[in-house]
Amino acid sequence: MKETAEAYLGKSVSKAIVMVPAYFDDAQRQATKDAGRIVGLDVTRIINEPTAAAICG
Repeated sequence: MKETAEAYLGKSVSKAIVMVPAYFDDAQRQATKDAGRIVGLDVTRIINEPTAAAICG
């Protein structure tokens, strides 16, 4: 995740907001946060796809 974001943005990334499918349960959301932490990201928020679409759309 981190390498992809840094390649796209062209600069270092340390914090992230991650979008997950709406059907993800709490364990899957926590696993996503943990994966971010493993690669060196501070995942500040997990949002679901419909929320992300409303924010961006």
